[in-house]
Amino acid sequence: MRNTHRPKRRLAALLTALALLTACGGNAASAPQPQAAPTAPPDDNGYVFAAPQDTAAPLYGGDMPIALALDASGADTGRGAAVQRGMQAFADTFHYTLQVYTAAEPTPEACRQALDEASQGGASIVVCAGEEMAVALHGAQSAYPTVGYLLLDAEPHNADYSDYTIEQNVHSVLFRVEQAAYLAGYAAVMDGYTKLGFLGGVTMPENVRYCTGFIQGAEAAAARQGIQVTVKTWYSGLSNAEEDLTARMSGWYTDGTELILAAGGNLEQSCIDATATAGTGRVIAVGWDHGASGTAVLTSAANRYAAVVQAKLYEFLAAGGTWSEEAAGHMLRLGAREEAIALPTADWRFTAFTPAMYAELYTSLAAGTVTVESYSDSGDIPPTANVTVEPQN
Repeated sequence: MRNTHRPKRRLAALLTALALLTACGGNAASAPQPQAAPTAPPDDNGYVFAAPQDTAAPLYGGDMPIALALDASGADTGRGAAVQRGMQAFADTFHYTLQVYTAAEPTPEACRQALDEASQGGASIVVCAGEEMAVALHGAQSAYPTVGYLLLDAEPHNADYSDYTIEQNVHSVLFRVEQAAYLAGYAAVMDGYTKLGFLGGVTMPENVRYCTGFIQGAEAAAARQGIQVTVKTWYSGLSNAEEDLTARMSGWYTDGTELILAAGGNLEQSCIDATATAGTGRVIAVGWDHGASGTAVLTSAANRYAAVVQAKLYEFLAAGGTWSEEAAGHMLRLGAREEAIALPTADWRFTAFTPAMYAELYTSLAAGTVTVESYSDSGDIPPTANVTVEPQN
């Protein structure tokens, strides 16, 4: 009797052989592998750190609090609020108690007192941020050698900046703000802004990095589109919003400047006020998400304080309450590779520049395909072919 199943068996064997040949990369062309969609980190607001799944050991100091020492600006808004929000999320997730100590007034003595109280309160680690706390920590770090410290946005230094000693119980984190500014400058030009401005405070390296990163991002976007862009730059020497500063920025807007990135203190408020006076213009703020300040703020070149502080707390406590050799007594700069900087996406106010385009750019920046040079001298201006820089100092 004729076997009617043999052709089916031969067909099945042939298909299996072809499948094996393709999988092994034989003479048949390899099938294209699906590529992961570009991603950008989630917004810092509401971010909760998740421990690695293969980690089973309990964290160090479960019966000890974690502490935050703040300067007189407190935690109602800004950086202090972002750091406290991150620490509270960590405390809730890993069952710690958070203690917060705030300087009673904006003086070096008050900052040192807040840091002393945090150090004496039984915490396994004390977190602080900014230049005022950096001076306080410079003196406190050796007084409390068994306490771990995490300092954000600064390195421990004395009052006249002549000594930058950092002890082994201290780890300092600075952010690659030039990368955050690059993202903002690129996005702005891709969104159609061609007459830009930069308002800085004093000519300290951080403000210079914001300025030069902003210029590099604008140049990359202008080159991609084949257009010309101008960037007016001015270091005001100020750190607070003032009426005269608002008036000058209003003049910039009236004369045609479409958008200003403000870096230093709370200078962005003068630019926001200037948009109301001039009846035109947008603002890019820095440091954290300023979107709640109103729609005049196009975006923020933000540091992800909440995400970074949670990751660093886990790093310290998972290691038994000590800093690694790489971190102990050292300063590290974190950027896109570590997902430490970003543009907020919750209130996306760009129109032509989409979140998908932003995710693609961020992925390239994190991978090192896109690079941003770091400058610290205000006299250094990145070379540009498509951006005309107009210094006002």
